[in-house]
Amino acid sequence: MKRTIYFLLALLVSGTMFMGCEEKLADDPVADQVAEDIASTLGSSTSGISSEIQGVSLMVNLYSLGVKSGGITDTVYSTAKSFISLNEEGTQITFRYDYDLNWGLVLENSILHAYYNSSISGSFDAPRISASDERSTNWKLTGLGGGSTEYILNGRSNRAGTTQLKIEDQVEITSTSDIVFNNVTVNKETLEITGGSLDWAIAGVIDGESFSYDATVVYKGDNLAQININGHKYSVNIEIGEIEE
Repeated sequence: MKRTIYFLLALLVSGTMFMGCEEKLADDPVADQVAEDIASTLGSSTSGISSEIQGVSLMVNLYSLGVKSGGITDTVYSTAKSFISLNEEGTQITFRYDYDLNWGLVLENSILHAYYNSSISGSFDAPRISASDERSTNWKLTGLGGGSTEYILNGRSNRAGTTQLKIEDQVEITSTSDIVFNNVTVNKETLEITGGSLDWAIAGVIDGESFSYDATVVYKGDNLAQININGHKYSVNIEIGEIEE
């Protein structure tokens, strides 16, 4: 008899939890639209954040190899690339971005790490979305030693931009974002982003209506990430910067 009561109680509790989840995941068109904006900002082929993470990891690969082979005795070994323009046309996704970069390698207490600061501005046009935006970034990469197979990235980025959705309601989104990077891991050999998370505070206006969310992004590996907004979860292909249906 007691087992029956416990079993019924378990069913009631699980049923209550299930109904709670269903209520939490009610339709939220604004969250859906903001998720599209975040997804496009993550995209590698739209010259987004994921592309920037992989780019700085590649630079660290090349320069840290030179440092290790030649030795380093100074406290700071730095290099700066002052201005780079990237553009790609003739494909489904076109973009033009200007990068003002400052980065380098630092030897501190016999441990090598990299710093990376950037200011980026430009625009892109893709089948689902187009945008013009500006980003500023301050990152630190650790794990440069030979015993580690992955870089670990921490830091902060800020973004301001205007996005035009070409799907469903075709709304215009004007937003600002404050993004904190928490232990984002990058495979040194493949440059794949394998893990870590972003705390993404975003606020703005969609067709005259204000919004504000504290979202999170979790990198899953295999070119995937998950966006969490207000109880809603969205799977993102970070290669193309789009939500997977």
